[in-house]
Amino acid sequence: MNDDLSSALHDLVRSAARAQGSGDALVTPDVVRRARRGRRRHDAVVGAVSAAAVTAVALTGGTLLRDREPAPPAVTTTHAPSPTPTPQPTATVAPTVLPAGDPALPEGACGSVLGPPPEDDGYFALYGAPTTTEVPAGAALPVEARAGLGGYEDLAVVPDDGPTFLVTRDDVVVARGTAFAGATGVLVLSTGGPNESRTVVGNLDLAVCAPEGQAAVTPGRALPAGEYELHATLAVTTFPTGTELADRNSGDPAEDLVDAPGAAARVLRSAPAAFTVVGEALEPAARVRPPVTAALPEPPAFADAVCGAPAPARWDAGGTLRLEHPVEPLVVGAGEPVDLGAHLVYSGPGRLQGVLTHRVDHWVLQDGALVGRGWPGPSDDWWSQATLDHGATLAPELFSQEWTLTSCDEEFGVGDPLPPGEYVLVPVTELSVDRLVADDGSVVGTGEQLHQLFGDPVPLTIR
Repeated sequence: MNDDLSSALHDLVRSAARAQGSGDALVTPDVVRRARRGRRRHDAVVGAVSAAAVTAVALTGGTLLRDREPAPPAVTTTHAPSPTPTPQPTATVAPTVLPAGDPALPEGACGSVLGPPPEDDGYFALYGAPTTTEVPAGAALPVEARAGLGGYEDLAVVPDDGPTFLVTRDDVVVARGTAFAGATGVLVLSTGGPNESRTVVGNLDLAVCAPEGQAAVTPGRALPAGEYELHATLAVTTFPTGTELADRNSGDPAEDLVDAPGAAARVLRSAPAAFTVVGEALEPAARVRPPVTAALPEPPAFADAVCGAPAPARWDAGGTLRLEHPVEPLVVGAGEPVDLGAHLVYSGPGRLQGVLTHRVDHWVLQDGALVGRGWPGPSDDWWSQATLDHGATLAPELFSQEWTLTSCDEEFGVGDPLPPGEYVLVPVTELSVDRLVADDGSVVGTGEQLHQLFGDPVPLTIR
């Protein structure tokens, strides 16, 4: 590794934050439509009352019959009116009440008021954002975060659960949580440098939080429709440059180090990123998550990129870890760069932890054998400690993958551009799957082995 690469990571973190501030590269999902309520009509039937016939009394010679009794008086029957139904009270649901801003609360607490983010010193930096600009009410918000944790000699203690995400409305914290369904509360040691940056991709439940001293708030309700901002925050304990912590490896539990001599607490916070909640929902939707029952299946042996090597065996962790990209036939000119826009998807149980290489290379095959490659040549790689929650989709922008396709040479460095012809292009990335963490915090070990993840073959024409 070298200092140029470290500077490149810091520039990347800065540029990511600036890009987020401009609203670039966000994906918009379908807008949920509201259901309509029908009404029933009732027809009223009006009954007609028929008139009774009147019987005439027969008269003879104009003289009345004197030997008859007087007719009894007529009897009138009166019908009581139907009782009027008593109106029943209509059930009403109290409106969702968000926390009000309380300047007395500590910054980041529910109901607190957020000021500007802390100054970015270029070494310890945090980027966080939603991966969509619009989310249905009641649904979880897809989120991602990336943290740079100092230079090569820096040590820091950070939460293994990653950043805490804050949702604000008018600068007031109204919802908060991590990117995962459950939290472990474990603190781990992290060494500095670009190879110890951290990537977190998951989902945040958008539920109203419970502030202190605000009885009118309705905690647990789904956030109502409106405009919000997302902030990622990360509590970090740093140590003076050159500190040596004996018998410690990166990723080891480190709760006891927060009180070590020279330890200093600080909080990183990303620039705000806007998103919109649309539609109506009373409660957050329940997440459907498969249980962690076993480690991921073992991958095939690592395939070396040797000129003339056969097509690689594809491994996708039993269908749960996939490199996705367009598969339509591709036509490019000789020497033109190729970018498939590939991205990583994890649909397995719990959350997956390991090492992610932020690069997608291209293998070029002809007649089933490797004849060329798209990659930057021998170089330092940018990789990070990554945690991917069930359903996580990593953005293509997280991977360098725009390469010129070059032919084989003896050293398999960067050779001449591939000549015109018909080929097959296969994208590939490298990663280490270290362990699975269930929603209850229990761990399933998988072994710390470097894996190759291959995408689908793409027909390629170089003209």
